[in-house]
Amino acid sequence: NSAQALKGTIFDSPTYLGFWSIFIFISEVLNFYSHIHLRSLRTPVGEPRRYPTGLGFGTTVCANYFYEALGLIGLFAITGGDLGVIAYIAVAVIFMHRWSGQKYRRYTKEFDSKVFPGKRWKMFPLIY
Repeated sequence: NSAQALKGTIFDSPTYLGFWSIFIFISEVLNFYSHIHLRSLRTPVGEPRRYPTGLGFGTTVCANYFYEALGLIGLFAITGGDLGVIAYIAVAVIFMHRWSGQKYRRYTKEFDSKVFPGKRWKMFPLIY
């Protein structure tokens, strides 16, 4: 039985599980906030697009992908690196990586360097 196999390990620790549960919750709340912020920036067809600013968007182009990836890191930690979770994370990060690169290129073409200076990470601060 898998529950018996976890007895006495870190995955049986209420502190460990509580920490990662809170980590995932906070990551997803930040992801939700960034999506609400992006939604508020939508403009009617023909009007210029507005660049997102605020929580996370000052350092990354796609703060929503960053927060989603943080939630996935928490999922990895809480499941102990289950192979299905690893495969899910790999596929999700590959797609978000591609989309963030496309958005970065679009922003550099669309926005003046004062609005989008281009000195922002695409998805992961200090990494990509």
